[in-house]
Amino acid sequence: MRAPGESIGSFALESAVDELAHKIGIDPIELRLRNEPEKHPIAGIPFSQRDLKRAYADGAKRFGWERRQAEPGVLRDGEWRVGLGCASGSFPYQRAPSASVRIRLTLDGSATISCSAQEMGMGTATVQVQHAADRLGLPVDAIRLWQTTTFQRIWM
Repeated sequence: MRAPGESIGSFALESAVDELAHKIGIDPIELRLRNEPEKHPIAGIPFSQRDLKRAYADGAKRFGWERRQAEPGVLRDGEWRVGLGCASGSFPYQRAPSASVRIRLTLDGSATISCSAQEMGMGTATVQVQHAADRLGLPVDAIRLWQTTTFQRIWM
């Protein structure tokens, strides 16, 4: 699965919602519709545009949702399990307050960035250093990057 973080995290969350729906005996779309917020969960203000309920209704109709096999893992194609599912998503995925950054400026004219975002081959570390250098007006080689691990945290 590509796109570390977004795709994998969304897949895990949506799979858990499907499992919960099955466990409590509610249609997965119905469970999502019951929990669709009217207001932004952090800002507390009504959404200016939000058509997820209509999108689920349209999708369910077009894909024959009511004719699907509701029991997970029953239908197979050889060794493969097949089925019909649903999921919600947005990009970027809006989570509760998350990543933190601390920048320490030193007397020698350098800066150290401490950041909870991780480099996974997509250039995060390079961009963080370049962006900090640009915003601080420092040369790139004056910026040091310190990325936290699961054993470390940036305390603000």
